[in-house]
Amino acid sequence: MRDRRGGGLLLTGASGFVGQSLLARWLARTDRPVTVLVRAADDRAAQARIEALLADGPKRRAPLRALASDVTDCDPADIVARVRAGGHDVDEIIHSAACVRFDQEIGDARAVNVAGTARMVEVAQRLHAERPLRRYVQVSTAFVAGAHAGPFGEKDRRIGQDFRNTYEQSKIEAEELVTGPAGAGLPLQVVRPSIVVGDRESGWTAAFNVLYVPLRALVAGAVDAVPEQDQGLLDVVPVDYVADGLLGLSDAPADGRTYHLTAGRHAITVGQLADLACRATGRKPPPRVSAETFVQTLSATAAGRVLAANLGDYLPYLDVRTTFDAAGAEAHLAPRGIRVTPVSDYLHRLIAFAQERRWGRLRRVRGVAPSLTTG
Repeated sequence: MRDRRGGGLLLTGASGFVGQSLLARWLARTDRPVTVLVRAADDRAAQARIEALLADGPKRRAPLRALASDVTDCDPADIVARVRAGGHDVDEIIHSAACVRFDQEIGDARAVNVAGTARMVEVAQRLHAERPLRRYVQVSTAFVAGAHAGPFGEKDRRIGQDFRNTYEQSKIEAEELVTGPAGAGLPLQVVRPSIVVGDRESGWTAAFNVLYVPLRALVAGAVDAVPEQDQGLLDVVPVDYVADGLLGLSDAPADGRTYHLTAGRHAITVGQLADLACRATGRKPPPRVSAETFVQTLSATAAGRVLAANLGDYLPYLDVRTTFDAAGAEAHLAPRGIRVTPVSDYLHRLIAFAQERRWGRLRRVRGVAPSLTTG
């Protein structure tokens, strides 16, 4: 990341999975100030909350200031005034706050992912009018591709796809908002990660959902078989690649362009995941069966029924038929040493960390913090 002295970063979503990793890197790698917006009763509580998340992190170079704010219910003019009161100019805004729930009504999803974005765009416009920003980053998701089967490029948006849930729909609407009249004149980037898993070096994760649900069942021996029609792709990226990518795109064109932080050619199938997980834990890989037999297998045992219930809204993401083209992001990031790698290279670390944390039942393990290695 280029360290240009002067203005700093305004970050939303710092208490989230990707946000924590990104913030730790920023604080350790640059002395440019960072202001984070955090849901809390007041600024003191916001500061305490973010400090607790970073307690075991690396030594900091940059000053950190937390402001209590909820992007769904804030006054952009007030946010700008409070940011200015900190005495530091803002060069970059990264808006990563979102509600990642798949079971919401569309109005509830829009309240966070679209209306919250609208408020942050207004904050950006006000700051940009006083001192030009270098970039405003809208952190989206590669799954705005919805149920589209086939290639989905960085220039693609609405291509006739259906959406699996209101999360996907609200995220593409947020993209349309920032790239439409509301964001006119801003130096924009839209960044789309795919399924984000733990850090490649430490295995650290703050979220044990999506991939971790079937992974836990495989490691525990609760899955007797996997579907033989193994066409569904798991596009998995480690959180360190996403955080490094977001920072590494700092000097990439900010002209409304979209960048995919996806596995692309390194995507794997569910069957391959099963084989890798079993190899990493010394278990015999489960046999392949028809889709109908697989469903019957799950419903036949208590463990299978628990797995099916826990998968719930995540199940469609085990049968994705989309291939994500990340040519633009990779062309910019690879020369900077930021590269995505196959999940096979680090799956054993993900499993080891998950087992140490009892698959999310232990809230914290001292000494474990986001890795600062470069992808």
